[in-house]
Amino acid sequence: MTTPEITRPLAPSEAMFAGNQLYVGYSVRTSGELDLTALATAYEAVCRTYPVLAARLDTTADGEAVLVTSDIRPTLGVGTGPLDRPLSGVDLDQAHALSGLSVTYDGTEASVTLATHHSVADAYHSFGVLTALWDRYIDTVEGVSATLRRHPYPKSVEQLLAERGIDQLAPAPADPRTAPADAPAAPNSPATEPITFAMARHRLTAAETTALADLGHRERLTINGLLSAALLLAEAEIRRVSLAELIYVYPVNLRTRLTPQIGLTEGTNVLGFAHFQPTTPSADPLTLAREISAGLRAGLAEGLIQRSTLALSDPQAMAQAAAAMSAGAVVMTNWGPVPALRAPAELRLTDFRGTFHAKVAADLPDASLYGGCYLVSTFDGRLSIEIPSTDADPEAGHARIDALRDRLNHLLSRA
Repeated sequence: MTTPEITRPLAPSEAMFAGNQLYVGYSVRTSGELDLTALATAYEAVCRTYPVLAARLDTTADGEAVLVTSDIRPTLGVGTGPLDRPLSGVDLDQAHALSGLSVTYDGTEASVTLATHHSVADAYHSFGVLTALWDRYIDTVEGVSATLRRHPYPKSVEQLLAERGIDQLAPAPADPRTAPADAPAAPNSPATEPITFAMARHRLTAAETTALADLGHRERLTINGLLSAALLLAEAEIRRVSLAELIYVYPVNLRTRLTPQIGLTEGTNVLGFAHFQPTTPSADPLTLAREISAGLRAGLAEGLIQRSTLALSDPQAMAQAAAAMSAGAVVMTNWGPVPALRAPAELRLTDFRGTFHAKVAADLPDASLYGGCYLVSTFDGRLSIEIPSTDADPEAGHARIDALRDRLNHLLSRA
């Protein structure tokens, strides 16, 4: 065993997820014969291939979060319970490992959930790892020998931007509602209490997903734009506010928007952030979708979205962002299509879900976390929208999903 070494300090885009030890779970539903020995072997191989998965976080005497190497491999966990909460009871600790793999059984079905710490992997990075995991699983089941290339530790988006000559901070517009003085007070106790979430969900049928895409093609709008419009209209209804009072924030994958392009696992959180605030009271979803899409194009053309992450190193910008979030910003992260995953003939992959695992301070109610963060993904031709449903207010997530379903059905009636 080698002596652990500090690989590098976390950049601001990474350290922001260390305080609450945020892991994101990518959960594949299965039906049929699951070979646990082969799955454990595959996970071990993937952790060797991507050593960041077995690394851990530490804190220096100066309070700086750092990435530390580790020779200890995370192991597969197996249990029983509700499949809509697959990380419940799982022990995830960034001081031990930055990933986890768990299997939760419920009768003849199971959820196989890869959890990655958000400091070292976003969804696109994690999809690359998930694909490698299932590829290695089927190779192991079928007795195929595969040589896997060891990948270096991923770089932060700040480093990737600097390597491409992008190092100027994007100026943030002043907003009196998001002054630093309005930022919420920090909890008095450290984040030590584990919390997992059940996810409220609306899953479109394959026909509805196709119809939504066809509507977008006809109107020259993206599915993301249409979903965003429906989401804002639903949130305005739920909160009983006007559209103009909402602030919409969503991450944008920068991998294909930078030159040279960046591979899935070359970076940690290779994301920019788009912001949109409706300026008109229009309740027409197509009009709203066009405004959102136009804002995205403009932000990318001006380089504002590409440079937006650099604002995370500015304390004043961070205070403004925290205040905006506490004021009720709407957040959606669209993971896009889940990559096609390989499985042996005796095992069917029937569904895909997202989830969160975090640690919170004892004096911070869980209702204040992730309550407005929607996850969007498409698996097997069916689009899915999920939102955490917290124990403090279990009906809130379902109410939001119901409102969003109504708005999407209205859109589909125009398809």
